[in-house]
Amino acid sequence: MTEQYKKAQYFLAKYQALSNAAEMIRSHGEEGFAFEDKVFDKEYKRQTVITAKQLDKRAELFAKKYQALNIDIKCEIDLNY
Repeated sequence: MTEQYKKAQYFLAKYQALSNAAEMIRSHGEEGFAFEDKVFDKEYKRQTVITAKQLDKRAELFAKKYQALNIDIKCEIDLNY
């Protein structure tokens, strides 16, 4: 395995981890979850949107670095878990 391939794996894995974390945070309040304190709940949900956007921006930086290496890594999800 070449050094460039390892670098591409790192960038792609970092992108996947950050974008998946952003999606988990973004969707946290969608399934009926709520804090009892409605004022706090509103602020919490606002912060999840802000945090998800921050993670998406970080993820995009790693996606660009990965794409710049022009190495294709298969990263399909294993559905047999």
